[in-house]
Amino acid sequence: MNWSFRLGTVLGIPIRIHFTFLFLLAFFFFSVSSQSGARSGLMSLLFILLLFGCVLLHELGHCVVARRFGVTITSITLYPFGGIAALTDIPREPAREILIAIAGPLVNFFLAACLFVFAGFRIRMDSLDPAVLAATSPFWALLWANLILGLFNLVPAYPMDGGRILRGVLATRMPYARATHVAARIGKAFGALFVLIGILRLDWWFPILGAFLYIGANAEEQATLLQSALEGLSVRDLMITDFLLLSPAETITEALRRSFHTFQEDFPGVREGKLLGVLTRGKMLEALKEETGEQFVQGLVQPVNGWVSPSDPLREALRRMHAERVSLLPVMEDSRLVGVVTLSGILRNASVVASQAPGK
Repeated sequence: MNWSFRLGTVLGIPIRIHFTFLFLLAFFFFSVSSQSGARSGLMSLLFILLLFGCVLLHELGHCVVARRFGVTITSITLYPFGGIAALTDIPREPAREILIAIAGPLVNFFLAACLFVFAGFRIRMDSLDPAVLAATSPFWALLWANLILGLFNLVPAYPMDGGRILRGVLATRMPYARATHVAARIGKAFGALFVLIGILRLDWWFPILGAFLYIGANAEEQATLLQSALEGLSVRDLMITDFLLLSPAETITEALRRSFHTFQEDFPGVREGKLLGVLTRGKMLEALKEETGEQFVQGLVQPVNGWVSPSDPLREALRRMHAERVSLLPVMEDSRLVGVVTLSGILRNASVVASQAPGK
């Protein structure tokens, strides 16, 4: 299930908002309104919207620099705890990773400096309570929030910006996978620390942030280990050559019955040697539940944009799967379908094949 909806496009990048963000808006409005009145509630709501505008600019800072290095950005998603820019492939060159990571906090410092100049170089310090400032003066709250965002993101807790900068620095002294492992261990330690602080202070925000850091650090480490395992492997090493083909003229019921004899999850639909698209086992089961099992395969196959050749790097195939949000790519050679490469196959077998390769 997709838990986010598209808000629009900025610089050609789709901007999405997670539905839980709406709960954050409602929470701030009603909690402040119940204590200080509707006007203060609206002021705090304005502050949250402006703050997430700054978070969006923060993420766009990462994206602009990443694009300069040829990285593709598929989307930016705003969550209650911040924003995440989906980069297809983070450069492994330490200098480039550091520049991409530091761009976000620099945007926040720039925004804070602009607000400071706009305020006539004056700092309001009668209250540093974010809730008070948000309800009485969103302008000052935004200035302080940008300073805090910039500084907080520089904390060396991977996968935050500071943690990515740390990995970039470590990667100048050790292998990239090892640098990721060390940065991830530090990120997990910060995650555990934030959870502990939240428990001691009875503050629900810190445990959520700590859990995000811990899970994020673990996921990023696993992704990096996978990328390292794929190093030097081609599509030929893991492509499936013995697979079940579906005919567009057969019914879903017939196709599903034939699929029972294979562990295959994704099935190419082919007519006269030409690939029409891919149908998953899950889609066929859904059709059966909806009592549309007599529908023909041709009506349900999902078109596949592009293909790979046996000699293409496996990392490129994985990158394209993530970018196009597909779990299978056809493997073509001399205009013939010679195999398929699947996401599940890569995840299941990459480390085994890599360990058997010469020199590994």
